[in-house]
Parts: sequence; C-alpha cells; structure tokens
Amino acid sequence: MSEEVDIIQEEVEYPPLSVNQAFKGRRFKTDKYDKWRFDLELLLENKHKKIVKGYVEVEVHYYIKTFNRSDCDNLIKTFFDSLKNCGYFEDDVKVVHLDIWKHKIVECEKIKFIIKKYEYHY
Repeated sequence: MSEEVDIIQEEVEYPPLSVNQAFKGRRFKTDKYDKWRFDLELLLENKHKKIVKGYVEVEVHYYIKTFNRSDCDNLIKTFFDSLKNCGYFEDDVKVVHLDIWKHKIVECEKIKFIIKKYEYHY
C-alpha cells in the first residue's frame, strides 16, 4: 500500500520513448513500446512507495541525446502512462498543470520528475 504525500520528486536513468516510436498508426502499440514500458515500470516500482492523490501539478525534465529531434509533447504520453500505472498519481486526467523541459546531454539519458498536490486558489 502506498503512503499518501503532497510531493514526490524522483529521477530514473532511462531514455524516454516518443509517441512516434510507441505506436503504429493511431492505436497499435509497438513491441518497442511494450519492452520500454515493462523495463521503465520495473525501475519505477523499485523506487516507488508514495502517491499524490487528487489534482496534481507535474514537472518533467528529459535529459536526452536527441535534443534537436525530440518534441516535448511526443515524450510525455508514454511516460505518463507508466507513472499512472505505477501509482504515482490516480489518473492523468487529474493533472491540471504540466511543465515539460528537455535538456541536451551526451552521457546517460534520464528523466527527472516532480509531482505535487494541486491546491485550488480562488
């Protein structure tokens, strides 16, 4: 059982996968996506013991070698599916604010992320 917290900040040394690599056409998952997701979720589940419930804000930093060829929006869907599946947040429909950053790197590709409980300010 996961502990409910207001913030989770983690890092995983694993290269991101774009939507273009993950799907054939609009709906069919590739073998590469299945393997990528399985391996990533093993890494995330080993680290994860917490959940942020309710509405959330998410900040994701991609440290990638393909800086000039990767669109931020193509990287987020595959990663969000794994975060949700590993129980970091309840559902990606609960994400009300999202910041995506990409950084050029020549060594080990990785993903850093912060998930915070969103508090409405009226």
